[in-house]
Amino acid sequence: MLKFVSGWAGFPALFPQISSAYPFYLPFVTHSENEIENALAEGGEILAGWSTGAHIILKNIDSIMNKYEKIFLFAPFISFCDYFHSQAVMLMIKKMKRDPQAVLRDFYDKCGLADFAPATDEKTISALISGLEFLLESRADVKGSDAADKVILVQGAADMIVNFRASEDVADMLHGEKLITIESGHYIKEKVIADIIYENTHKKIL
Repeated sequence: MLKFVSGWAGFPALFPQISSAYPFYLPFVTHSENEIENALAEGGEILAGWSTGAHIILKNIDSIMNKYEKIFLFAPFISFCDYFHSQAVMLMIKKMKRDPQAVLRDFYDKCGLADFAPATDEKTISALISGLEFLLESRADVKGSDAADKVILVQGAADMIVNFRASEDVADMLHGEKLITIESGHYIKEKVIADIIYENTHKKIL
């Protein structure tokens, strides 16, 4: 019923029920961008993405729009470095090579998450660095002309990673698509995700 594309360092433990019940894609760690795009192209009922995951979906929105009943983009952006300084991302890459846990702690703190510290190995750290390099360059360039009533955008009012203007710009790109504002930081709890999906599809995912 659901496919979920997570964000940078959006490990399954952040979305335990969703990740155990449905196809779950963690960009660059479990799946490459190309592998995710191939999975998106297969279609389905409901597609949801958070942050970097929402961005990857947005990049492919024109070709996949009619393959899903509803598409949900949580904290989406057209280009990450339009809203988050590229030098800060480059500094994260540099620090990831020296002290990845410190970078992740700072990131999760900005997400509004306390005491989340996933175990990482060298392969995972290398994949996360690849994800940051992707965010430096990647840009969605879409028409989105058929997005009406198909795509729902969701933005946390207290998001410290992707600011509100990013979602507004996505809404403009998709020709005034529905934008829901919630009381949340960058990280959005899976129950909130499930509630928003239910409110807009009448389908329970959890």
